[in-house]
Amino acid sequence: MLRYDNSIIVILDGGLGNKFNGLFQCIYLSNLHHKKLVINNLRNHSTDFDLRLLLEFNFEYIENTLTDLDKKLDPSIPLYAHRQDIKYNRLVFLNQSIQNHNSFAYLTNSIHVPASNLKDCYSSVKINNYVKNEVLRFVLSNNIDKNTLGLHIRASDFPSRDSNIEFAKNFIDKNKDKMIFVCTDEKEIELSLTSNKNLIFYPKLYYTEKFDKSSSWNGPTIDNDNRRWNYNAARNEPSMIEAFIEMLILSKTTINGNPKSSFLGWAKRFADSGLI
Repeated sequence: MLRYDNSIIVILDGGLGNKFNGLFQCIYLSNLHHKKLVINNLRNHSTDFDLRLLLEFNFEYIENTLTDLDKKLDPSIPLYAHRQDIKYNRLVFLNQSIQNHNSFAYLTNSIHVPASNLKDCYSSVKINNYVKNEVLRFVLSNNIDKNTLGLHIRASDFPSRDSNIEFAKNFIDKNKDKMIFVCTDEKEIELSLTSNKNLIFYPKLYYTEKFDKSSSWNGPTIDNDNRRWNYNAARNEPSMIEAFIEMLILSKTTINGNPKSSFLGWAKRFADSGLI
């Protein structure tokens, strides 16, 4: 059984941006409540990667599904969560303020940290050296700076996929005289834009793919915890590393795209983080 004293066990779920939301929210909470932080990273077909390949830190790191973590974790440790995905063997507080507990688990897909405190949180992590060096190499070799426009096209399984693509094409048409760094999670969209000579692409080898090849991007899927989703996306470890590299390159530009994208949100935060 996993027993933790004076600790916060953060459960990282969702896509890359959502996992960063949970991570930095709980770094903030661990500082605020003077508790140790334990990172439990959920790996499933939508985001199958080891967080330590992106960021370096000194927190304890474990990997369990929600179901396995619930079985292993001391049942006296409560869970704070934004939704109840499974039947837990513990007390669950849904969308409630934190009470006085020795230890608690925390699952969220959003971040609510004052900007000044977020800067303190960044000091607890470092960007993986390979990732950082690759970002700086690409930025330097392509003369990317704040005069470069950055465009993130969140496609594949995103609910507003079609409007995101339409926005991107209009944006490119209106800025043919400017250099634009473009990152997207869907290979076909990238290929459709390569004829534009003013566009810069990071040469990825891996892209988001359909988990069920016979279904649409929003076809139904079931994850390792038997949770049902209308997000038919599969992202392997190499694709997640390349996505993080793109996020950090995007942070060096003047960023444009769907403000509801957590990926875009973290590109903007990393731009002010001092980490890259």
